[in-house]
Amino acid sequence: MLKPVTAEEDKAITAAASSDPDAQPLAPKQLKAMVPIGVPVGKETVMITALVQFKLPQPLTRGQAREIFSSSASKYREIQGLIRKYYLLSKDGGTAGGVYLWNSQEDAERLYTDDWKKFIRDKYGAEPSVTYFDSPVVVDNAVGEILTDA
Repeated sequence: MLKPVTAEEDKAITAAASSDPDAQPLAPKQLKAMVPIGVPVGKETVMITALVQFKLPQPLTRGQAREIFSSSASKYREIQGLIRKYYLLSKDGGTAGGVYLWNSQEDAERLYTDDWKKFIRDKYGAEPSVTYFDSPVVVDNAVGEILTDA
């Protein structure tokens, strides 16, 4: 289970970093990125996954989907509470969407507004559906971790 760093651990980490003559201060964005997934400061977390799907008016090839998805990917980099997003395209190219891992449903609901739904309709010509799932455990083989929520 992920747990916040204690005050003692924080002091030890700070002391170790301060003793390194080559250490450079971290930018605020770097510091923010160091907060463990699933452990926001000051609140309990219940990770959830949102599955977004929409039927496309015309099927897309994988290459077309990559180009379209890439055009909006950077929009999701700074979304509060979003841990990870996967863009999806069905094998037949007729359905698209995404899988989003969130720190909380509250964070997710801040994204899935009427404006966001309009963005999806305008970009893809389809009405999105959003289904929520509890995600108490996530196995992340890319970084070799098993993440658990609160």
